[in-house]
Amino acid sequence: MGTSNTDGLAWGEYPYFETTLSTIGYENISFSAKLGGTNKGPGVWKLQYSVDGTTYTDVTSAYTITNNKTMEDAFTDVELPDACSNTRTVYIRAVACDDVAIN
Repeated sequence: MGTSNTDGLAWGEYPYFETTLSTIGYENISFSAKLGGTNKGPGVWKLQYSVDGTTYTDVTSAYTITNNKTMEDAFTDVELPDACSNTRTVYIRAVACDDVAIN
């Protein structure tokens, strides 16, 4: 993903990275993720969850990537709500918050 002088936002309207997992038999779920990017990639991200794959809820405040081409501990041991415990499928997204690049 990156910006373009001629095309505006090459990454589109607020892209995201998503993972799914089952928490059947587990409670008190926490999630950690590192983020990184190049100077032209999205700089501000937030974490969201869903238990139906349709309705997403913010879990944390935004995280701003500060370094070019370096992975950073963006979300560390973020406690997910009780709705994520003992659930067949939990969807977790890191979503770009705006169209401002890292640089």
